[in-house]
Amino acid sequence: MTIIGLDHVSVSCADLDRSLAFYHHLLGIPIRDRGRIQDGSTAEILGVDHVTAGYADLDLGDGRTLELLAYEEPAGTPLAVEVHRPGAGHLSLRVEGIDALCDRLQAAGHPTASRAPVTITEPGFWDGARVLYVSDPDGAVVELIQRPARAGRARRCLRDYPPRP
Repeated sequence: MTIIGLDHVSVSCADLDRSLAFYHHLLGIPIRDRGRIQDGSTAEILGVDHVTAGYADLDLGDGRTLELLAYEEPAGTPLAVEVHRPGAGHLSLRVEGIDALCDRLQAAGHPTASRAPVTITEPGFWDGARVLYVSDPDGAVVELIQRPARAGRARRCLRDYPPRP
């Protein structure tokens, strides 16, 4: 078995149109497809008898997709998301023009965790990245990250960590 890459990320939402206003209209992510799901393979994948949902697939580039799902059945309850809690996560989107995007988000009424993008100064892979956290309309945390331009940037990966016995 070999993992060959990231295919898609899925975010469940209460209102598909409201989420599209954030991800498509505000952040500018193109819509690849939009439609409805009823039972079939989705119910089997979820392990439920019946499923009804609206969906939108957004194009993140390089063949990757942001899948928005608005489940009507089975219905869910909103989560209180805090990224520091075990099991929580966030969606990180690489951007250009992070300062203008920060201003646009705040003007549209989407508060950011910090007043402005934060530049990471600790040495290592993240050094020089500018980062901003914002919550989507359902509280999912979205990290916007602008990487520094570096020619010939070396990539290091830790192989077999921890070392196999």
